[in-house]
Amino acid sequence: MRLNPDCIRDILLTLDKKLIPNENGAVAPLAKNDILEIDSLSKYSQNEILYTISHLFDDGILKKGKTYISDSFSPVADITSKGYELIDEISSNSKWNKIKDALKSVGEITASAILNVAISKILDKCWNLT
Repeated sequence: MRLNPDCIRDILLTLDKKLIPNENGAVAPLAKNDILEIDSLSKYSQNEILYTISHLFDDGILKKGKTYISDSFSPVADITSKGYELIDEISSNSKWNKIKDALKSVGEITASAILNVAISKILDKCWNLT
């Protein structure tokens, strides 16, 4: 299965709204079922959501929560600094569309690839290269 960039974006933007720190600064992790029940992600299959999240864990975009023996999937404990960088770059629809166009030339889509494309777009703009 290939990663869907729109699924990556929707998951990150959704988790950014759902993972809210409490008065002590701690974030309550979201379990697999909590994530799968989020309406804004209903256009994706369960397999696609979980596959994408597992890659976001691997890419260091999301932090895993405690996994117990009975759990088949780690809860999402939080978004990493790298994850928030990515969210900042993909939250605007106009920026996202430019990033998606640039991703067409990238072989394998990963969250890190999306972040690298976003950063290169910013650098190009700073140096007036586009």
